[in-house]
Amino acid sequence: MKYKIVLIEERFNNHDIEKSVFSQIDCEVVEAGYSKEPQELYKICFDADAILVNLFKIDMDFISKLKRCKVIGRYGIGYDNVDVKAAAEKGIKVVNVPDYCREEVVEHILALLFTAVRNITIKDLLVRKGKWNIKGTIPVHRMAGKKLGIIGYGKTGTLLHKRVVSLGFSEVIVFDRSSEKKGELLKQIAGETKASFADLDYLVSNSDFISLNLPLTDKTKHLLGNREFDLMKKNAIVINTSRGGVIDTEALVAAIINKKITGAALDVHEIEPLPPNSNLFEINSIVITDHTAWQSVESQADLQRLCASNVLDVLLGKPCASIVNG
Repeated sequence: MKYKIVLIEERFNNHDIEKSVFSQIDCEVVEAGYSKEPQELYKICFDADAILVNLFKIDMDFISKLKRCKVIGRYGIGYDNVDVKAAAEKGIKVVNVPDYCREEVVEHILALLFTAVRNITIKDLLVRKGKWNIKGTIPVHRMAGKKLGIIGYGKTGTLLHKRVVSLGFSEVIVFDRSSEKKGELLKQIAGETKASFADLDYLVSNSDFISLNLPLTDKTKHLLGNREFDLMKKNAIVINTSRGGVIDTEALVAAIINKKITGAALDVHEIEPLPPNSNLFEINSIVITDHTAWQSVESQADLQRLCASNVLDVLLGKPCASIVNG
C-alpha cells in the first residue's frame, strides 16, 4: 500500500527530516504549505492517509471531508487548533509532540522574567534615544526575596521550578488541579526553599511574578481575567509562554494601564500574528515576543522528527504514547 502524507506547514526551511522518517514506508509526501485557501487544502488532503499540521485550523468541517485519514500529527505540544473530538468520531487519531523544547521554553520564561523585572527593553529604547543612566524614572526591584507563582505544574512548570531554586525567591507558590499526585515532586524540587500548592486566588494574590504553563482548554480559557488582576499585587508581573487564550488580553491591558499590576511578558497571544494596531504595542511595560519560546535549532529538529515518528507509528499500528484522543 502506498500512503499519502500531507504536510500543512511552511515555517521550516525544508522537510528533509520528515521525509527521512517516512522513507521507511512506501509513501508520497506532499508539502502543501499553509497560505493556501482552505478549499485548496481540502482538495489536497481529502484522500490523505496522514496529515501533519502546524498552525492551520483542522475543524469539524475539514475533518468531515477526509476520506482515508488515519492520523493527524500536530507540530507542537498544544493541539487546540485540531478538533480532537470530531477526529475521534471519524476514527482519526490525533498525536502531538509532548516531549520537546522544555529547556528552550524554560530558558525563554527566565529571559522574559529578567527582561521585565530589569526593564531591559525600556532601557534599551531610552539609551538608543541618547538617554543615559536614567535616575529614578524607572524603578527596579530585586527578585531575591520575592514570591514566584507557577500556574500549571506539568513538565514545563516543574522544570521551571528546578531552574529557579537558586534565584533566592522567598517562596514558590504552585496552582495545579492534580496537586495531590505531585506533592512529593514539589518537595523534592523545592529542597530548602519554601514551596507549596495553593488555590488560584491565593497564588494571584500573593505572587510577585506569575508564570503560566498550561494548555488552552475550555477550563483554562481566560483563566486570568478582570477578577484575577484585581486580586494581584501592584508590583505583579505576568509571564505567559503557554497559550494566549489563557489570559483575557483586554483585562490584562486594562490592569496595566490602571496600574493594578506592573507589567507582563508575553510570548503567546490571543490573535497571532499580532495585528499592527494591537494595543499591546502602546505599553512599554509589556515585553513581547513572537511565539518562539519553543525555538532552537535543536528543538526544531526534534519537533520535525518526533511528529513524523509518532504519525508513522500510528500508520503502522505500533503503540504511540502521544495519542491525545484515545
